[in-house]
Amino acid sequence: MTEEDKIKNEKCQKLPIVHRKKIEWKGGSRKGDVITLAYPDYSGEVSDWLHALYDLGLNDMNCHDRYEELDNQAKEQGKKITELELSRDDILAVMTYYTRAERFCGGVLAQYTEDGTLEELGIRLREMTAQTGEE
Repeated sequence: MTEEDKIKNEKCQKLPIVHRKKIEWKGGSRKGDVITLAYPDYSGEVSDWLHALYDLGLNDMNCHDRYEELDNQAKEQGKKITELELSRDDILAVMTYYTRAERFCGGVLAQYTEDGTLEELGIRLREMTAQTGEE
């Protein structure tokens, strides 16, 4: 394992795990001709996770290409992406893809928080990046 991989693994250990929970929505009102769309009210946990992913430098700049590859593999095998054998970098690409999707479609992170996908990915990431002392 390279020194760069060790450092990245240490950073992965610092990434908070987002636990499965119901996300409440705010807004969604109409006053005359003005319509306010509803938006997810993310807990501190989701917000902390989102900031940590970027602050720790764990976001994947090529997440779209990798996500498409994983999505195609999953479809070919009749599985969900989370059912594939994912590497550390695959998981980080999927997480980054979800955060970017949230920017364009509010509620993506709510969906993956509520169905436990973010929790599952976070746990898998922690397990695979834990220092075992083995090289």
